[in-house]
Amino acid sequence: MSIPTSFVKVSDVGPRVKRLTLDRPPVNAANTQLLDDLHDALVMTAEADLDVLIITGEGRTFCSGNDIHEFAAMDLESAEVLMAKVRRAFWRLAEFPVPVIAQVNGAAFGTGMALAALSDIVVASDRATFGLPELDVGVLGGLKFTRRFVPELAVRRLFLTSERVSAAEFKALGASISVVAHDDLATVTDELSATLVSKGGVALRFAKQAMNAVEHLDTRTGYEYEQTFTVRMAARPESKAAVKSVIDSIAAKKRSGDA
Repeated sequence: MSIPTSFVKVSDVGPRVKRLTLDRPPVNAANTQLLDDLHDALVMTAEADLDVLIITGEGRTFCSGNDIHEFAAMDLESAEVLMAKVRRAFWRLAEFPVPVIAQVNGAAFGTGMALAALSDIVVASDRATFGLPELDVGVLGGLKFTRRFVPELAVRRLFLTSERVSAAEFKALGASISVVAHDDLATVTDELSATLVSKGGVALRFAKQAMNAVEHLDTRTGYEYEQTFTVRMAARPESKAAVKSVIDSIAAKKRSGDA
C-alpha cells in the first residue's frame, strides 16, 4: 500500500496485518505534519483488507510527545488548531475498525502515552519508559488517556511530578501491559497479531465495535448491546466453524482418554 506521508510508514507484517511506524527523527515528536500524516495513514489503512494494526516508533523512541518547538510558538489561535489536529488523530486511532496493538519500543511520553492508551493491547520493551511531562513544558493534557492504564492516584502522581517510569515500574503501578525483552519485542508482537487474526476478521471487527461502545455504557445497557453481536454472529459460517472446532477437540480428547 502506498501511503503518501513523510513521517508515517505503513508496512505489511503478515497476512491481514499491517504495521504503522512513526518516523520523525530523532524522537518521533508529534508536530502538525506528523499528526496529519498519522490521521491520513489511519484513514487509508482502515479501508484496507486487514484484521490487525500494529503501531510503533522508528529508532529508540515510540513517541516523545508533541513537538516542544510548536509549543513554544503557540498562541491562542494556533493552540486551538494544534489541539484539534491532536484530537482528530486520536479519535481516528480510537475508532479504528480492527484491534490495534501498540508496540512500545522506547519512550512514550505525552502524546506517545495517549497513542498507547488508545490501542487495544500494549506490548512494551523492557527499555521503554512512560510519562506525562506536560507540566514541565507548560501545557496540560494526557490525564484522561492515562486513566485507561493506571488508577487515579497513579495518574496524579505521574502528572504532577512529570516523572518518567520504566515499563516494569508502569506495570507495577497497575498498567495492563506486557513487558518483554527488547530484542523479542517485534517477534512477540507479530505472534500476538497472528493469534488475533486466527479469531477471524468479522469477529474481530464486531469485537472492536462492541468494546468501544460498551466502555461508556452502564452495565445493563452495555451487556444488552454486546449481546446483539452474539445474535449477529450466531448464524455466520465462521462462528459455526469455530464452535465445531471446539466440539471436535473435546470429542478427540474424550476418545484419547485425556478429558
